[in-house]
Amino acid sequence: MRKLLRADFRRLASSKTFWFCMVGMLVLSVSLLFNIHGMEARFPEEEWFLENNLFNYPPILGFVIAAVAGMVTGADYADGTIRNKLIAGSERRWVYLSQLIVNCAAGLALAAVYVAPIALIGPHVSDGFENSGKAALLIAMSAFGLLGFSAISTAFALGMQNRTAAVLTSLALMTGLFTGASYLHEQLMQGPTMPQPIVITQDGVVSDLEEVPNPFYVDGIKREIFQWLNDTNPHGQALQLADRANPEHLERWPFTAAAVMLLSSGIGYAIFKRKDIK
Repeated sequence: MRKLLRADFRRLASSKTFWFCMVGMLVLSVSLLFNIHGMEARFPEEEWFLENNLFNYPPILGFVIAAVAGMVTGADYADGTIRNKLIAGSERRWVYLSQLIVNCAAGLALAAVYVAPIALIGPHVSDGFENSGKAALLIAMSAFGLLGFSAISTAFALGMQNRTAAVLTSLALMTGLFTGASYLHEQLMQGPTMPQPIVITQDGVVSDLEEVPNPFYVDGIKREIFQWLNDTNPHGQALQLADRANPEHLERWPFTAAAVMLLSSGIGYAIFKRKDIK
């Protein structure tokens, strides 16, 4: 297993795709700092807390991890490295596990290169964190969604020998997960009441604004199902963080992430185990 991990980490370290994405996440982070600093200078009377923009990275990383995993693992297929590992006596389960670990590490590294500049430099160019303890907790909890992204991407990358097909299919699934999460998030953000539409009479009198029941509010068992689905979908977790929605059920995330990892890895390994490696 140690030999497999060393080989896979060397493959990751030599991947131009991985380093391009690392630089991209760093540039995105630094750009955010410049933007915050500029807004702070233009509107000094406003409070510019880092949480307002810090959690933009989880939704982006779902797509970035899919691309990195597909390209790095696809290179293993293209170069015949996976076939050589099996010929050398490595069991498929360890080959799969090694690649999963490396892809998870890549996802966490991409997140770290985005978060680190903001956490270290951000307090000097803005009003800092509104609640540093809570921000640290949410950063840590975001890792569970990233692990889910990595597990899903690994399943596709090892299940398809054509890396282009693997990347495109994985990105398509990520788009589907993002679309579903966006719908659920929008439904869950609806409040139980909404302002009454403004009515102007013929005399020009504006009716008093009153709160009326919101017909789009999701309640009862349907709301609980929507919330569980949103907490299970890695993009659902990502959107809750990005929208600063103050996730209500953070305690679920370790378990839902574990379920996603086990399910996707189980399906991915079942396909990989029966795959004819050319």
